[in-house]
Parts: sequence; structure tokens; C-alpha cells
Amino acid sequence: MKNKVLVIMLIIFLIYFNPINLVSADLTYKVFEKIVDFDLPKIREFNEYQFIEMSGCGAITMPGHPALPMKTVMLKFDLDDVIMEVEVDVSTWELEGVYHIAPTPKPIYDDDYELTEPDPSIYGSDEPYPGRWFDYEIKLGLDPSTMKRVRYLILHLYPIQYIPRMGKLIFCDEMKISVRYRSERRMSSNEAQAEDYELLIITSPALKSYAIKLMHYKRSIGISTLVKTTEEIYAEFDGRDYPERILSG
Repeated sequence: MKNKVLVIMLIIFLIYFNPINLVSADLTYKVFEKIVDFDLPKIREFNEYQFIEMSGCGAITMPGHPALPMKTVMLKFDLDDVIMEVEVDVSTWELEGVYHIAPTPKPIYDDDYELTEPDPSIYGSDEPYPGRWFDYEIKLGLDPSTMKRVRYLILHLYPIQYIPRMGKLIFCDEMKISVRYRSERRMSSNEAQAEDYELLIITSPALKSYAIKLMHYKRSIGISTLVKTTEEIYAEFDGRDYPERILSG
């Protein structure tokens, strides 16, 4: 049975309330968290340099830059999810010793490499390299298990920072990834008609964007809400005049 529908004319809402304040509430967002642990690195000597090996990690591949570990983590979200913020909290400590990390070698062919000269702007610096614990990119693609389009958040994690002039290594043994996101899924007309709702917001086409923001807020606090413009109602429902068509909706 259809729930009792409360009809609110948006113009009344705009007079008494500020929709911007409602939309900015954190209740409109979801948070995904993931913890990534790192094993202690293995240091391998090579001539006057050291190479670092870490389980589950690749390496930075820019020739002349320090060959430090890098781990790629791919997170999958629905296509309608919008990534708002990505944060990574790290647990770190300094490794004992003085290190001269080898520059990333230049590939020659399939299984062979050629050593490159270290980049002096990096190796002569007191600043940590790469200077950040992570970066990320967002890509659209197919989920191979469902063959549906999804949104991928691809994170590149750097568990070691190197201070070349001082020969120091700062190691991160744990990273906590936090992703704030929200869904912007839009229902088709047929889906909207089939769904029971507690609140119906009727507005003019010019004010629809404000009504949608209010709808997101109402849904975030557990009130199933639907937005309809007067033009949509006039086109979808019959009646002797416009007020009767609105009542039919």
C-alpha cells in the first residue's frame, strides 16, 4: 500500500529554511576505510648503492629517481558514487643506518637494465622523496565479474620516504585509507513511480536543483523522498486542470 504522501511546495521551504546548510551536513556522505600493512623492507647491496625490496610492492620507475617501493591499491565504487575526499593516516618510524639508495635503472630490453646517473636535484636535497605518502587517480571501467561500468579509485602508496643528503629512511608500517563519497544515483521515471516514499517535493523546473539537494539530505536521515517538477506531473498525470493533476501525482 502506498505510504501517505506529504507534499511540500519548495517555495515555502526556501522562505523558512536555508537549503545550503542542510546539504553541507556530513550525513549526506559515506565513509569507506581500509588498512594496509607493510612488512619490513629488505636491503640489498649493489656496488656503492642499496636496493630496497618489500613484499607486495613494486617500485618507482622514473630513471634517475631513487628506486623506492610503491604499492598500488584499487578500490571499486558504484558508477554513481562521487569521491569527495581521500585521506591516508600513516604510522612511521626511522630505520637505523645511513643509506645510499640506488637510482631507478633504465630498461634496455625484456630482462636487462642499465644503471642511470642519480638526479642531482633529488640526491642533493634535504627534502624527503617522494615527499608524499600517497597519490591517487579516479578511472571508469568495467567490473569483470558483472560486466557493468564502475568507478575505480586507484591509490599509489609510498611506504618509504628517503632523505638523500642525510641518508635517512622513514618507514611506514601501516596506512589507514579513508574515502568520503556520496551517491548521485538518479532514478528513472518508472523506478520513481514504483518506489514507496514518505515525502514528495513538488517544485518548478527552475528550482529543481535546490529540491534535489533537499532530497539527498532527507534520504540521508532515513526519509524516503522523491522530487517532481510541475511540468513532469502535468505530462505524466491526467486531470481537468493543473491542481487536479498534482493531486493525482
